Amino acid sequence: EYGLIAALIAVVIIASVQLVGTNLSKVFSLIGAELA
Repeated sequence: EYGLIAALIAVVIIASVQLVGTNLSKVFSLIGAELA
């Protein structure tokens, strides 16, 4: 059971990291456009 819980937590962490990464890239591109 602990293995399943750990797997679910890992999936959630990976998904959240990917979402944050895409949002950060959008923010940085917007900042770059403003500074350019």
